[in-house]
Parts: sequence; C-alpha cells; structure tokens
Amino acid sequence: RGVGERVGFRLPGMTIPAGQEGPTAALLHVSDGIFRTLGTRLVSGREFQATDRRDAPLVVVVNESFVRQWFPDQDPLGKSLLVAGGMSAEIVGVVGDIRQRAMAEPSEPTVYVHVPQNGRVRMNLVVRTRGEPLALVPAIRNAIWSVDRQQTITTVFTLEQALSEAVARPRLLMVLMGAFGVLGLALGALGLYGVLSYLVNQRRREIGVRLALGADIGRVRHMVVGYGLRLTAAGVA
Repeated sequence: RGVGERVGFRLPGMTIPAGQEGPTAALLHVSDGIFRTLGTRLVSGREFQATDRRDAPLVVVVNESFVRQWFPDQDPLGKSLLVAGGMSAEIVGVVGDIRQRAMAEPSEPTVYVHVPQNGRVRMNLVVRTRGEPLALVPAIRNAIWSVDRQQTITTVFTLEQALSEAVARPRLLMVLMGAFGVLGLALGALGLYGVLSYLVNQRRREIGVRLALGADIGRVRHMVVGYGLRLTAAGVA
C-alpha cells in the first residue's frame, strides 16, 4: 500500500549540468523493525534502530534495485547521499526489493528513511502475529488509544487481503480466459460430434455392405473413431 514520495539526490562528486534534473528515487518513511516484520531480506548492513532519531546523523536504507543502478560492483555501505536541502545521509543497510506499486511491476530504486528522523502525519502500522491477525485488532486499537484517545484509525486489513486485491484483475482475466477456453472446447467437441454423426449417417449403406461381407464390427468402429481422432489431432494442432 502506498508508493511513497519522490526524492532528488546526488552522489558525492556528481555534477549535474545546468538545466538538467538530477536522479530521483522513491522515498518511503518507515520505522525500526519494519523489514523484520514484513520478512524482507536484509542483504547487508543493518536495519533502522531506535537510536536513529532526529538528533542523530541522518541514515538511510536502500533496496537492491538502487544498488544495482547507482553502486554497481561496489559496496554501498558507508556511502553518502546528498538529498534535498544539501543534507548528507549515510547508507547503513541494503534490503531486498519489495513490489510496492503492483505485483506485475518490478521494484524501482527506493530509499527508506527512519520516521523519527523525518516524520510524517499519516502512517500505516504493520503488525506480525502468531495467530489469526484480525483477532488482535481490538488489542492493537486499545494500545493506540491508550497513548492518544483521539487518534483516528481508518482501515484494518491483512497482508493476504492486500495481495488478493493486487491480483484481483489478473485473476478475473484468467477466469474469463479459462471460461472462453472451456466454451471453445465444448463448441469444438459439439462440432466434431456433428461432423462424425453426419459422415456415419452418409456411409450407412457402405457400413451395411461391409458388415454383410463379413467385416468385423471392431474394424468398422475403428474406421469411424480413427477418422474422428484424425480430425481431433488436426484441431489440437
């Protein structure tokens, strides 16, 4: 849910010609423990810590797509980014890519910043549970209201529900394509049956003569079914 903001940045020593825009990346505000809660793989470095606050040096975590684009064949840990306002932010961790925008779209270069260092008004709370997630909603709501009774809580949903919504359109297209495929198969089978029935009816006299001359019933059946199978093979091809 949510694709964050766009942030402009520069690498140390990078010069941007006049009239041209510098590089940008997606910027997401998160808190310590978010990657561990989501199960996102920590590639190198560390996650955010509770000590990464406003009075501490600004630090960021980047994803693998960001490293592939801006630090190929380099270790990004300890490197600095010059972000808006000329502030310097040190890269302290690299995490795996998260498909933030859509399941079918690849992850884009993303920079994560710790909320206590650059807060936002609205945020999502991600909670990992050992049992049924929705069963803990009252306890979580009460915990929030114990701090601020006026705090607004809008929507509550599970990760499975979010994933289901994300694949709803592809799933609908798959169902429609499957339904059209079954309909086409049924029409093809019906047409094949009609063709065979017509041909057998046209060859009734021939089949009668064959049987009268001593032809085996199995061979006659094989003649008819074999022709149908040839038609089926051609249709499948």
